[in-house]
Amino acid sequence: MNQIILISGTKGSGHLEMALALCERFDRMLLIDSDDLRRMIKAGFRYPWHTDKQSIEQDELNVMNASVIALNACSKRYSAIIIDSIFSEKLEWYKKSLAGTEIDIQFITLMPQLNVIEEKLLDSPLLEYSKSVHKKISAEIEAKILSGLVIDNSNDLTPSVTADRVQDVIARGLALLDLSN
Repeated sequence: MNQIILISGTKGSGHLEMALALCERFDRMLLIDSDDLRRMIKAGFRYPWHTDKQSIEQDELNVMNASVIALNACSKRYSAIIIDSIFSEKLEWYKKSLAGTEIDIQFITLMPQLNVIEEKLLDSPLLEYSKSVHKKISAEIEAKILSGLVIDNSNDLTPSVTADRVQDVIARGLALLDLSN
């Protein structure tokens, strides 16, 4: 069954490694990394932590591009995983870009404890940005602004363990995204 799986998480959450492990379990899977799409911008590039109009525009462009690529993959009987740091505003962009499809879309956020992210990114220049993303996603989840299923993968020993958990959630349809609202 082809489907689109949105995997959200900040740097240090293990979302890329888990997505790679999940891809190994399927015959026809495409992995779309929103960071790769963003790096395709060569003139006028803005980092995701910028908050100006051009950076927001690039975020929306990434969502639209990732969605089109995923839908095209599904039209050829592939499934697609999109990894991104998804806040409520960005989730609405995904819903708009994916609206009208009959394809199952699942939305899962990996949310390890903040200390796990801090350990993984200890010497990284991305640590402060990742902490702010973690805080924002956590606040939106707590306020029930951000839908989807949340998995705390703090104690998972490997990305494969997290992929097992995600695969189970997907198989049971526990993370289906409602595109109607």
